[in-house]
Amino acid sequence: MIQTEEELVAKMTEPSPAVTEAMARIKGDIMLLGVAGKMGPSLAELLLRAGAKQVVGVSRFSDAKQRHYLDSLGVKTIRCNLIDDQALQTLPDVG
Repeated sequence: MIQTEEELVAKMTEPSPAVTEAMARIKGDIMLLGVAGKMGPSLAELLLRAGAKQVVGVSRFSDAKQRHYLDSLGVKTIRCNLIDDQALQTLPDVG
């Protein structure tokens, strides 16, 4: 039985063999837009645990704690307002 939030996150971000196999086939980086949203941090952690070479997380990061958490996981974070077309043009190519 899951008793703590940490146990829940660990279970939610445990990659299945299929996800790990899929990550092994991806040659480039993975960019997650809106990474600081509801599902973003868990998805980023799942991908890293599955062997993603680099996860780039893009968000406005209005909550500095969320960005710090993602940085601590090894996510390369980029601050960007996704509704700003000019800002989108500055994002790196991945893949």
